[in-house]
Amino acid sequence: PILMGYWSEAVCSTISSALVEVIGDKNVLLIASTDMSHYHSYNEACEMDNIALSSIERMDIAKLMEDMNSNKCELCGAGPVILMLLAADKLGAHGIEILKYANSGDVTGDKSGGVVGYFSAVVYRRT
Repeated sequence: PILMGYWSEAVCSTISSALVEVIGDKNVLLIASTDMSHYHSYNEACEMDNIALSSIERMDIAKLMEDMNSNKCELCGAGPVILMLLAADKLGAHGIEILKYANSGDVTGDKSGGVVGYFSAVVYRRT
């Protein structure tokens, strides 16, 4: 397990390079976990989360970091997500498929207050 409370491009790049070196040619599963936006209105949360998901789906790590730094989107676990995307890219990933997006308003039905966003995705490499 790798736990990150602080992230930067340099930190994520260094750790992802070390991870790729350790992995080598082994068949591995990388998992990153995070919440998305926190306690915004339902519509604002969906908008912010879609900004993040768009960059993630395109594997546009630079844009994701830019949007995180300018508060256009939120990921509590930005470091692990960025680290995983960098490692996946270095390991030859071909793409990402977003499997499911929802926020707490979708689950509870209460869209009147602040919600928290969640998503699941798979990064794949064709063999």
